Amino acid sequence: MKNKLSIFFFCMLCVLTINAQDLKDFNGISSSGELPKEVTQSSSLKYKVLESKVESTNTSKKKSKQKLKFYLDSTFGADYMLKNGYVLFNDPIGNYINDVADELLKDKPQIRKRVNFYATRAAEVNAFAIDRGSIFINVGLIARLETEAQLAFVLAHEIIHVLESHSMDTYIEFEEISADNNYRNDEKFDELLRKCNYSKKLEVEADREGMQLFLDSSYGTESIDGVFEILAKAELPMIATPFDFSNFNIANTTFSDTIFQDRVFVEPEFDEDEKEKREKYSSHPATDERKESIKEQIAESGKSGGEDFIIGENTFLRLRELAKFEICKIYLENKAFLNCLHSTYALEEQYPDNKFLNETKMKAYYGLGKYAKSYLNEKSDTIEAVEGDEISKIYAFVTSFNEDEVMALSIAQLWEYYIQNPENETMYKRLKNLAVDLKSKDENELRALKGEKANDDMILNGFFKEYMENEDFKKLFKYKKNNGEYEFSIKQNVKGYRLGINEVMFVNPSFMSINVKDKDQPFQFIDSEYKQKEMVDIIKKHGKDIGLKTQFLDVNNLNRSTSMAEFQEIIEVKKWLAQKLEKNGNFIPNNQETALEVFKKYKTNNLAFLSASSINLRKRSTTTLGGILLLAMPSVSPLGAFYTFRPENASNFAAIVVDINKEEIKMLSYNSMKQKANKAIFETNIRYILQQMKTKPKKR
Repeated sequence: MKNKLSIFFFCMLCVLTINAQDLKDFNGISSSGELPKEVTQSSSLKYKVLESKVESTNTSKKKSKQKLKFYLDSTFGADYMLKNGYVLFNDPIGNYINDVADELLKDKPQIRKRVNFYATRAAEVNAFAIDRGSIFINVGLIARLETEAQLAFVLAHEIIHVLESHSMDTYIEFEEISADNNYRNDEKFDELLRKCNYSKKLEVEADREGMQLFLDSSYGTESIDGVFEILAKAELPMIATPFDFSNFNIANTTFSDTIFQDRVFVEPEFDEDEKEKREKYSSHPATDERKESIKEQIAESGKSGGEDFIIGENTFLRLRELAKFEICKIYLENKAFLNCLHSTYALEEQYPDNKFLNETKMKAYYGLGKYAKSYLNEKSDTIEAVEGDEISKIYAFVTSFNEDEVMALSIAQLWEYYIQNPENETMYKRLKNLAVDLKSKDENELRALKGEKANDDMILNGFFKEYMENEDFKKLFKYKKNNGEYEFSIKQNVKGYRLGINEVMFVNPSFMSINVKDKDQPFQFIDSEYKQKEMVDIIKKHGKDIGLKTQFLDVNNLNRSTSMAEFQEIIEVKKWLAQKLEKNGNFIPNNQETALEVFKKYKTNNLAFLSASSINLRKRSTTTLGGILLLAMPSVSPLGAFYTFRPENASNFAAIVVDINKEEIKMLSYNSMKQKANKAIFETNIRYILQQMKTKPKKR
């Protein structure tokens, strides 16, 4: 027995050692190889193929119309995911998932040909499938699974969704339920109930038939119960580690759980009626019911034995750790800063001195400082929590402070990091950027934070007192006003006229066509895709004509010659631009260093986003950055754009130019006309925007 234990612990030590080595230089999971045809082929072409199949079948006109609508929405929706960095290709986790699928379906080659698997960059504990055969497994699920057999069961469940066309059936069923005149507007809950019951029916079917598929494989059934336990606890933190609040300690300030002595933690308790209602309107069967049903099916099958791991336990454990690291990055990108802090601190217990974790943690503090007001707006004296929900406790901690105090905490953490890592110039810029935000506050509040003025209302009174003995730290807060602006504040030239630039790189030029008269399909996806390609040609043509050098990083114009490296460069720049435009341009993106390398490669200092749309508007847009971005990125939030305007035909053009070196928005231009977009309007407006970029400023 002792020998077996020794071998077990030796193997675990080897796995942890390998993980530590693999994760030492971790900077995110990357795709590799060639771009799949599924990515480079246009969505319109895919839809046309499906359209021809529907037209060749002998189905009713109503059913054909429903199928075509489903194919249109699902094709463009799935392709948006594939083309915008949400899906990984030929990556370690995705390759492992496919290896497990190969093993699961090794005796069923016809089924294997129908499905393809991808790892998805999402932290949620979930997996989903679409009818064309694509199955997506979130890295959030991979990070929670305990065995390879559990993964195989999840794959079997999703395969059934594909084989039985569940996504299409659900779409059509929901359309018919919504259109059912037997249900008045005040009976929406009855409509919801019918939809939920239908979803539950399909989930039960996928469980049952998926388990049968699983039972035909060499995988064992002993760990399958764990899948339902994982699903039941999906809302809890990724790593079940109690949070040590001394992590927040800096200088002469210490924290402990006493911070919560005046806070009330409530574990939700539901009476029988509430429990019944929640179960009634859930789209998934209760996990306990699913677990018991599967246990009965396993018992009836008489199967015993089988393996928890076939591809390899070490491989599984290594990739699970990889998924946990990736989730920290995903949390950061999604502004889930408290989740990010909990996960990075928890992982640091196992991987101390890991550069990625340390830097990610500091980026989370920076984001927390920048978005302090947003967090505090949701402040509550009662925190609803369940056992193990450490995120609620961290939320309670943060909302114990005021906005200035949260910013001060973030600055202090970044300063402590900078002392140990003075070579990290980008992190110092984040530190300075936060200090600029804080020093723009009332001078008395700032002095109180420095310890120069007593203030009994501030938990962090004297927070910076020890740091103020350091001359470099004091420089962060030395400021003066110049024409009403602080000397370090990021300036924006948003007039958008006479930039005097000679080159510019466009990122994903965008067009959205919306026809509110078409109640079935207001978003004209095919026309939008065609117009986007036309936009690029027009920009190239008029740029050349006026002497403006143009380059493009565009997911809408991928082809078989596009390399994976070029594709990933587009994604990185897209992420950079989206973050750069937050806080009115006063935000340093999380991927600053990576994006700057791309800009350096393409020798550009000017980044532009150009958007056009033809919409039956609901009400006029404002010319604020927020309003323009809503229009400028309709593919991200089309419903937002749709309900921002009042009914009238209009063509809209928005352009943003960012000076990369100066980190300022140089141009924020918007134009709207009460007429439909045609080629002449396209050409005129795009040329005008390009001329604004090229024309030199007037001499004063």
